[in-house]
Amino acid sequence: MFKTIKLQFLPILICLLMTGLICISALHLNINSDIAANADIANTDCIDIPIIMYHAVSDAQSIQGDYVISSAEFENDIIYFKQNNYSFVLISDIINFVKGNKDIPKKSVALTFDDGYYNNYLYAYPLIKKYNAKISLAPIAYFSELYSNNGEISEYYSHCTWQQLKEMADSGLVELGNHSYNLHTCDGTHNGIGQLANEDTYVYKDRIRKDLTAAQNIISENTGVTCQFIAYPFGIYNKSTQELVKEMGFSAALTCTGGINHLQKGNIDSLFELKRLIRPHNCEINNIIEKWS
Repeated sequence: MFKTIKLQFLPILICLLMTGLICISALHLNINSDIAANADIANTDCIDIPIIMYHAVSDAQSIQGDYVISSAEFENDIIYFKQNNYSFVLISDIINFVKGNKDIPKKSVALTFDDGYYNNYLYAYPLIKKYNAKISLAPIAYFSELYSNNGEISEYYSHCTWQQLKEMADSGLVELGNHSYNLHTCDGTHNGIGQLANEDTYVYKDRIRKDLTAAQNIISENTGVTCQFIAYPFGIYNKSTQELVKEMGFSAALTCTGGINHLQKGNIDSLFELKRLIRPHNCEINNIIEKWS
């Protein structure tokens, strides 16, 4: 009788045993997969990261060129990065990585916008929300103040208002940076926040400090954001400029120098000369990345 029961239940016992082994194997594979998925994040002290530089987005073909791309081009950029397994990071994420406060995916990209044109809000921001991407945007504070006060709206030339900047910053998908209060000028005498010919270094630093402080204050007052990074207007800076932005408490500075950033934890100085890749009209983003890789 006992042997008969054993023989009857033997196939069931075998099935249960096999099921258990399969479950254990699957669990083991899942754990290993999770570890593999996080390996690039957890086990690296250095990354190579492209930072893309944008200015304006408009579907008006008459103004498209080196600094103005179409909304379709910007959307295609985002799609390219997502399809090629890039993670979107902010400049603050890069800062925290280099300072050792945060790990980020080894295959990351940062999208940055200079000047703060209204068309960034009109065209780029909806796409950022659609694809859950992220951008770091540095407005010229004077123009945000101007267009907040006069109410003028144009995708060709007006800039984001404080309300629009705050809305974007509050979304968590956009962070704000400093692009000067009103030194975005290159007229042969003034070159952004660059030092003037024969200008005393103390006088120079004082002049720039006042402008950048004015930008910091008015951005904070109207959006609640304290900018962690500066985007050098026209990419113009020198050693004294770097000393000043460090003294003022900025944690990073964006240049207009082309290249991929090789970032290593602990190399804080590298944060103050971050390279960027300009994204012009009629150019595929993959070609830009490959050119500098």
